[in-house]
Amino acid sequence: MKIWFLFCCLSAAFAQESKAVPKRPPMKPVLRESFAKAGLRALIAIEDAEEENPIAGDAKKPFQEADAERDPDKPAEERMFSNLINFNLLRTVNNLEKGTGISDEAKDKLVAQERKCSSALETAFRHRMSIELPASCNPTK
Repeated sequence: MKIWFLFCCLSAAFAQESKAVPKRPPMKPVLRESFAKAGLRALIAIEDAEEENPIAGDAKKPFQEADAERDPDKPAEERMFSNLINFNLLRTVNNLEKGTGISDEAKDKLVAQERKCSSALETAFRHRMSIELPASCNPTK
């Protein structure tokens, strides 16, 4: 009898359907495609620029194109354009710091910080999402 009762309890326990975890709906893109593409081109140009201030040199044209594509009435696009400006500031500060004769280890840390910041912004532009400025993009870190 005890075995029968135990068998019934176990059967009931395993027979219950598990609750399905509700899926989060996919996030809707908030950046217009034209701005997202222009922003991504500007981000890559800032990454690749060799000057101390990237948007004053080789990245100037892509940066201006992103500026022309952004809609100032869309807070999401304003935020992402601001993120581009902050990434440029990070690169400028880091380039100046690299030129002061710091150790290779310190230079590697600056490069890693730039990559982390750039990666977060690139993902946002590719998914046409607006994000707050990542902590890695803060030039005082």
